[in-house]
Amino acid sequence: MKNKIFIIGVNGFLGSSLAKYFYNLNYEIIGIDCTDHVSESTFASSMKYYKMQLPHADITNVIKETMPDYLIYAAGSASVQNSFEMPHDDFYYSVNSLLTILDNLRLHSRKTKVLFFSSAAVYGNAKKIPISEECDLLPISPYGYHKLICEQILREYNDIYGVKSTVFRIFSVYGKGLHTRIFWDICQQVINDDIVQLGGSGDETRDFINLKDFCEAVELVLKRSSFNGEIYNLASGKEVRIAELAKLVLSAFGSNKELNFTTIIRKGDPFNWCADITAIQKLGFVPKIEISQGINEYVKWFRETIK
Repeated sequence: MKNKIFIIGVNGFLGSSLAKYFYNLNYEIIGIDCTDHVSESTFASSMKYYKMQLPHADITNVIKETMPDYLIYAAGSASVQNSFEMPHDDFYYSVNSLLTILDNLRLHSRKTKVLFFSSAAVYGNAKKIPISEECDLLPISPYGYHKLICEQILREYNDIYGVKSTVFRIFSVYGKGLHTRIFWDICQQVINDDIVQLGGSGDETRDFINLKDFCEAVELVLKRSSFNGEIYNLASGKEVRIAELAKLVLSAFGSNKELNFTTIIRKGDPFNWCADITAIQKLGFVPKIEISQGINEYVKWFRETIK
């Protein structure tokens, strides 16, 4: 009998990528999202799909009907900046939605193991680099605070009610299918603008993990984690300057366009991020895709996408 994976936020970048990945590993895929699902492949047409904006009362019947082995929570807000403008919405669609899911699992499907996608935003401007899971949690955005609250609720349901869970604190995932954020923005400017202009100074750093490595890490944790409240940083463990990232994208295009930085730093953006990934490495995780290779693959996909 196939293992059943229920992906909350299945139409998003991470959710859709994981659905394809686990379908190819012969898992039964169940998906939920707030938009219409477009069947674009065999896996999509075979997936049991529910259109629903969480939190929603009908999730009770869905949980009872499906009783999945695993639930991957990849939904909620994905915008730090929007969380400043609409903190109530960010809280409602992240914290309230997760609480609704967990309480239904408590009542109707205790066997289900939850993998929750938290964020490096819970660390804020970390005092020590690389950032380990034991670092102080000092979020600097509503988004970061709400992810931290979600982590605490998961711990509550794990410890008190026996709803098993593991948390990924995700740094920056990129790869084919990503239509937002800095990779997409730089590519758009390369083809449309005379110069490439980015915010900040260019000296800011991030820890980027390729989508292929990300999917393999999820598979690894599903197989090897005890789901007893573990928290893992998910990243490559390598720090990349934003200026260097932009130059690699320009190089992949074969472009010599001018690169400028506005020096304006957005509210809620930390200056340096680099993860200590020792904990997940102990499970056997080894990132394989170097940033230069990943960027070349992304640019190739981007060019094919805009034809």
